[in-house]
Amino acid sequence: MNPYGVAVVPASGGRLIAGDILVSNFNDKANVQGTGTTIVQVSPAGKTSVFARITALPAGQSCPGGIGLTTALGIVPGGWVIVGSLPTSRGGVLPGLDPAGCLIVLNDRGSVAETITNPDIVGPWDLTVKSSATSAEVFVSNALGGNITTHDGAPVTGNCTVVRLDLALSAGSPPKLASSTAIGTDFPWRADKAALILAPTGLALSGNGTLYVDDTQTNSVSAIPQALTRTSAITAAAGTLSVGGALHAPLGMTIVRDHHHATGPGHRQRRNQCARPGDHGGTRLARVSGFRTLAPGLTGARRRRRRTAGCPAGRRRSARRARTTS
Repeated sequence: MNPYGVAVVPASGGRLIAGDILVSNFNDKANVQGTGTTIVQVSPAGKTSVFARITALPAGQSCPGGIGLTTALGIVPGGWVIVGSLPTSRGGVLPGLDPAGCLIVLNDRGSVAETITNPDIVGPWDLTVKSSATSAEVFVSNALGGNITTHDGAPVTGNCTVVRLDLALSAGSPPKLASSTAIGTDFPWRADKAALILAPTGLALSGNGTLYVDDTQTNSVSAIPQALTRTSAITAAAGTLSVGGALHAPLGMTIVRDHHHATGPGHRQRRNQCARPGDHGGTRLARVSGFRTLAPGLTGARRRRRRTAGCPAGRRRSARRARTTS
């Protein structure tokens, strides 16, 4: 119910089949947010099966608040599947714990091997992974922490973080947390009845080591440079690349050909081409695009006007120039 996280299986092993897609469910069968416990495996042909049903954790493993799977979903070498948990209670109320939630690590047969918890993991909402045979860097956007207001013990607003978790990998053993570092701070979040929470969701790591973050709450995209190696945090405001325009509650991000960035719409969202080419360290951000395609039949000048609708005049011209140079 309410599929959130998506990860493509890179290699076959156990019950994982290369090319299949894993999908984490955010809701349970009663359709309550933050109570999902299943991960579904989908083949390219559309065949579906339950890869994991996480109803309990192994002895000695814990997840503050319980189990409620989120968008945070990834796979590291060895077939280890990592999924975030931000559990709710009392019919979908955000947990009052701090920290709350964890990362759950499953083996390639869908069984829980361990959980990863520490003070830097506070409501893990999304993640992206860069890995080698012996190590993995897992970037996690939190959705809780830094509480500013609460109501009846439940958090309502706050400022959350983006963290890098450095994992050590060895054959036959679950990943081990070597270190954790907050690399982004002051990302505002707030509770929301319809979406549960509005917080930074989409993460994408570029080839030059810059981590891009889209924020559902502020309708913005931020950049965290040197994300693989930095030892201090940059604020969301300091890294902001694009705000508003066609961004409307973005819920996902990926990097596509020519270093362009695609953001997934949370509501009805047009393609956003407001960002200036060359913004941030030479990385072109000429297109911050929604997955929703343009209306059919638009060509030439009409298509360009539709693409840049809603941009400030200067940004509209920049977006047009970008297409001639990208």
